Amino acid sequence: MSGAHTPISASAPRALACSLCQKRKVKCDHNKPCGNCVKADVPCIPAPPPMPRRKRQPNAELRTRLARCEILLEKFASVQDLAATPSTSAAQSTVGEDSPPPSRSPGIETLPDFDDFRDSLTAPSSERDWSSTPRSRLVNDHGSTRFTDSLVWGMVSDEIKAMQSIIGSEGPIVQEGEGTDLHEDSGSCHNCARIMHREEENARPTAAQLIRLWQIFLDRVHPLTKIIHAPSFQPYVVDATGNFGGQPWNIQALLFAICQIAVISLDEEECMALMGCTRDDAVRRFSSAGRSILHRHSFLRNNDLTTLQAVVLQMLSAHGRSNPRASWILNGLCVRIAQGLGVHRDGETLGLPPSRPR
Repeated sequence: MSGAHTPISASAPRALACSLCQKRKVKCDHNKPCGNCVKADVPCIPAPPPMPRRKRQPNAELRTRLARCEILLEKFASVQDLAATPSTSAAQSTVGEDSPPPSRSPGIETLPDFDDFRDSLTAPSSERDWSSTPRSRLVNDHGSTRFTDSLVWGMVSDEIKAMQSIIGSEGPIVQEGEGTDLHEDSGSCHNCARIMHREEENARPTAAQLIRLWQIFLDRVHPLTKIIHAPSFQPYVVDATGNFGGQPWNIQALLFAICQIAVISLDEEECMALMGCTRDDAVRRFSSAGRSILHRHSFLRNNDLTTLQAVVLQMLSAHGRSNPRASWILNGLCVRIAQGLGVHRDGETLGLPPSRPR
């Protein structure tokens, strides 16, 4: 047997039909000339090879927006590095003594100026009019509203929202882990949730009690607080008379808070006639149910204006009835939630409806 091995020939390219056979859509014998062209007495012209099919990049728009987010973050980081260089501080030291240095809170790093960062983004690849981009805005994240005063995070949030619409996901990109609250125990949280839900059902007022407590709230509490917009919230009260448990959790929390502070405005005889129990028992029942709903739905992470109103009414109900330090802590909590919702800013600049700033 010979030691020489026959090399394996590479696969030959697929033979194409001639132009006439392709036009007539008949089988070509691939001879030169082919039989069909000989019969037709026409020159046999080979057909040109088809154009190579361009490979489609999957999620091209998604990749483009991801790259745009990376560019935004890189430019923002570069502006921060320029603001923190020694040359900047040296240039500031050459300023006359008559001009006072800018005030800076201790322990808080000063971010680059808004105009400098906006000018750094006016590259040829930019397709937006950054001069019309508002710096402050409200970001809606999976039903929870958050306020941001950062230009870069506002623009990144817009890109993330657009990417969510591309992939068809309405939830946040990064899901927070379940059971991360300090008050939850992985072994007993399910049983605790069932007990808390049962307490909430037992604390729900009857339809007649709810209407009466709502009217008492409007007469005795609302003129002093003006926390809610009564004409807008009254349809929820009417609907809750027939389906209290079918309301959203934040509406239920606000209803319990309204009932609680309305009961506080009653005297013992009025409460006994309306609720059939003492005022302390009724306050304790509504307060426990309201706190249960807020904690069960993690109101510190999932909050909106209705949740803030419920927490504020809970805080007002606790004045003079609990530890003063607890009321002071709750006051700070309400302030932080309000700042996170952008309540401290003008609603017109954030594009809110006219009823929201009031």
